[in-house]
Amino acid sequence: MELVSLHKHGAPRVYVSETVPRMEDFSKVKTRELTAFETGALAKLKGGDDFGVEAGSDQIQMLGSLRISNYCAQCHDVPRGTLFGAFSYELRRDPPQNVDEFKSAAR
Repeated sequence: MELVSLHKHGAPRVYVSETVPRMEDFSKVKTRELTAFETGALAKLKGGDDFGVEAGSDQIQMLGSLRISNYCAQCHDVPRGTLFGAFSYELRRDPPQNVDEFKSAAR
């Protein structure tokens, strides 16, 4: 799971960290650009969806919205419900499924 920042940088960035960083540590954490999946899913989140999903035979990618709640609005001057960030998830099958078996099962 990785945190996607939408407002801190000029363009959306994903924090690269083993754990979700604490607020005081964000400035020290490396970031990366969004993947093609994350870019497409983010458009859906901006359109009002709460998550985007893409599934393959061995992995599922998900992007889930982080919207401003009443608690968040205590520190952030942003209207409740505003898309403020996202979490990016990647779930992988271990061990990977044999592609031929996957195609046979789908028939």
